[in-house]
Parts: sequence; C-alpha cells; structure tokens
Amino acid sequence: FKGEITKIVFTTLRNAKVPLTSADIARRVMAERGLDTGNVRTVKLMVKRVGACLRHWRGKGAVKSEKGEGAHLVWALT
Repeated sequence: FKGEITKIVFTTLRNAKVPLTSADIARRVMAERGLDTGNVRTVKLMVKRVGACLRHWRGKGAVKSEKGEGAHLVWALT
C-alpha cells in the first residue's frame, strides 16, 4: 500500500545503532514484506526504490546521507 516502504525505512533507521546503506535498508524492507532476499533482480529493484525514497526524504530534511565505504552512502535520521 502507499507509504509502506517509507514506514519500513523510517522504522529501520530509528532502530539502527549506526547509519545504514540503502542495500541494508532494502533487505529489511524485503524481509518485512515477505520477499525473497536471495533473488538478485528483486534486490536490485528494492535498492532502487529505497534509494528513491531516501533521496526524497533527504530533500525534505528528514534523513541525511554521509560518505560510507567506497562509493556507498550511509543513511541516518536527522
């Protein structure tokens, strides 16, 4: 339903002790929705959707991104 990914993303970030990558968050979203985390195509799709959600909320000031390992960003609530 509408807003389901956003709700899971914010809950995951609230419960996290350290900033998370979009892939970490996407795997949590998939687990919450009962999707197969071993399916590479579905994982890629969910990483894109979670990334879009995070970028949207970064623009609104609700989350922040920082440089992580390599070219990856890590995300946390503001």
